[in-house]
Amino acid sequence: MATETKVLRLVQSNATGFANITPRDPLSTEINDASPLSADYIEWHIPSINEGTAYSIDLQASVDYYDSTPVLLGTLPVRAVSTSYNFNQNGMVANVISNDTVGISGIFTNAFLDTYYEFVLEDGSTVQMAPNPASIFKALIEFEMPSVTTIDLEFPFNFSINTEFASATTESNTKSVGQWVCWTYNASETNILQLVASRPNA
Repeated sequence: MATETKVLRLVQSNATGFANITPRDPLSTEINDASPLSADYIEWHIPSINEGTAYSIDLQASVDYYDSTPVLLGTLPVRAVSTSYNFNQNGMVANVISNDTVGISGIFTNAFLDTYYEFVLEDGSTVQMAPNPASIFKALIEFEMPSVTTIDLEFPFNFSINTEFASATTESNTKSVGQWVCWTYNASETNILQLVASRPNA
């Protein structure tokens, strides 16, 4: 018996908080130097954001099953969905809404890890640290913007799916959801003001 071909599909819905990316959205086909972006690439990328943006979106996964012809035998929802990505590190939450749907929401932060601040400590010394330092400081004297200002992040998801269209047995399949995140000065300026205002000795 020929093995069926399985194609994971993703439907995005209930998207809120997304706005136009400036100066240009990296997900746009207009700035792809090689060729137009594939339908699969676009389907598995959620809308691009500027760092510091609050948004939410629901992702529903299904599977198309094809025979060797190939003829579409049918489409089934995935049996279960989970993610190994730590969304909390970026200020986000991924909640499983149903067996085939996950919701992502929050304010996206900490995408650019080479950003740092330089502080004057209470003893007069200076030190470079990542955002939100635990040490008590007297002054913030320098901010270093990231070396790369757009990044294409990948969020791995694991899907439990039927091994064949008419089968009750399952197998695991992993596929990543992508998202372009763009650095902006305005978001960094807001972070700096919040950091200074919330310092322990303020």
